Amino acid sequence: NLDVLKKKKNIAITRSFDKNYSEFEDIKERVVTFSASCAEKLRRQESDCNALLVFLHTNSHRKELPQYSKNIVVKLPFPTNSSIEIAEYAVKGLKQIFKEGYQYKKAGVIALDFTPKSEQQLTFFGDTNPKHKAVMDVLDKINRGIGQQKVKLASQDLGRQWKMNQERLSPRYTTRLSEIISINA
Repeated sequence: NLDVLKKKKNIAITRSFDKNYSEFEDIKERVVTFSASCAEKLRRQESDCNALLVFLHTNSHRKELPQYSKNIVVKLPFPTNSSIEIAEYAVKGLKQIFKEGYQYKKAGVIALDFTPKSEQQLTFFGDTNPKHKAVMDVLDKINRGIGQQKVKLASQDLGRQWKMNQERLSPRYTTRLSEIISINA
């Protein structure tokens, strides 16, 4: 059946920034946004993750600037697909790898080690907050209804919309009427 989507083994949300950033809070906001996207994709495929890989890079094309690249794998104490919990642990990882004095150009979050939601085991000493499921269900429903990333976590920038850099985009003559070539004879 072609309608059945193959479940992913990891989910990566990585982006190059629009400019270099050196402040922790700027990068933290992006890592939280990436985490929320990973979590939403996990919920869509009805999976939880047990680990996250968080990474940070400077701009390797700017040789005159100091270079730094680091990643860390953060083991989660319990499987989860909560945007709140995944963002919390991703920020903990970011705090361990962030260094002052660098101009960062790229960061990312990769969700790893999936467990199907239907096979979730409860742990004795800690588990995902059961209230998060209801919150995430409402968040996903609203975002599906009015558009992706309209409702965000408090630590995300409400005004920022991630868009691809399209400075060198090829013309779309065959798909956009406004870009059709006109010839004056």
